Amino acid sequence: MLKLTRLRIYPFLIGANILFFCCYSYSYLSHKAQGDAPHTSHLSAVAGQHFPATTLLNHGQVATVPRATPPARPRPQSKTTPPELGVVASQDPKSDYKTLTRIILDTTGGCGNATSYDAIVTVHTAPAHIQHRNMFRKIYGDFRNTKPYRLKVVFLLGLVSNQAEDERLKAEAARHHDIVQGNFLDHYHNLTYKAIMGFQWLDERCKGLKLLLRLDDDTFVHVQKLIELWESKHSGESSTIMCEAVYNDPVRRAGRWRVSQAEINATRYRFHHCLGYFAALSPGLIPRMHAAAKQLQFFWIDDVFMYGMVPKLLGDVKFDRKSNPWTRNAGLFEDCLEVKGDKCPHLVTIANFRKFETFLRYIKEKVG
Repeated sequence: MLKLTRLRIYPFLIGANILFFCCYSYSYLSHKAQGDAPHTSHLSAVAGQHFPATTLLNHGQVATVPRATPPARPRPQSKTTPPELGVVASQDPKSDYKTLTRIILDTTGGCGNATSYDAIVTVHTAPAHIQHRNMFRKIYGDFRNTKPYRLKVVFLLGLVSNQAEDERLKAEAARHHDIVQGNFLDHYHNLTYKAIMGFQWLDERCKGLKLLLRLDDDTFVHVQKLIELWESKHSGESSTIMCEAVYNDPVRRAGRWRVSQAEINATRYRFHHCLGYFAALSPGLIPRMHAAAKQLQFFWIDDVFMYGMVPKLLGDVKFDRKSNPWTRNAGLFEDCLEVKGDKCPHLVTIANFRKFETFLRYIKEKVG
């Protein structure tokens, strides 16, 4: 009876082994076809510092869709897994950047004559933030509020997730001619694509600009004093960034901006990078940073990627760490303006956009 039982079991075991071998072989070959064998880690070098590169299987996944068909809404994010933002993209960063930073909605005539503006202002904004954009147009797009300096304001956006919102954006763009939209879903995990698209647009459509101001749509800038400060310290320089720069910043392992060890194995970013709400840049950096960004493996936190890894790769970028014209305390900023007006040493803050007109009024009331 024991021998008979063994004879019945052996064929079953042999069949199971064959099935396991076939499944494993298929899985291995499938991963190889995507350029990623199982358990293979990819490394990218940033000026001598090696970090496990973010794979697009985890972040930045976007479906490339026809203009008239917005991408599917992202699935809800779990506590341990970033949201899937569409189909899995290729592991080749160059091909992904080419596809996803393709500009599908542009301003009329790019910058026009960029040399006629004292600064180009690119604003990272969310599709739903129409009131934020209208406030920027009122504060920074009106020469009466920025004189003697002329600014051109451009808003950077990605694709939206429903047709109605898409139609509203297209109507807004047709009315104001100041929106640049890329071929990626507008989501915080895709902010690096937005940053690269902005540099691409500046490089290709904005030749001859004098100064770049990169802002979030909740950032207020005393533009007259800020441009005066820049011109007094950095006029003629080709590789300078002025921002609130940090060094040796910890890699966050929890919260919305959580970075896994599979993405960044180090515990700290051992290079300078800007906190992304504000940056002023020499025009000579635009083409260089655009080109360098497309050579790096995608990393989804744009502050670290565009204003940390890219400058580190270039090697000769100078961060202005002596100037300190910003405060992230909007209450302190407002009190300073109310008392000192134009003489307040704080020039940049993060605040509710509804406060912008109050800030501007305090500045105008106490000029000189």
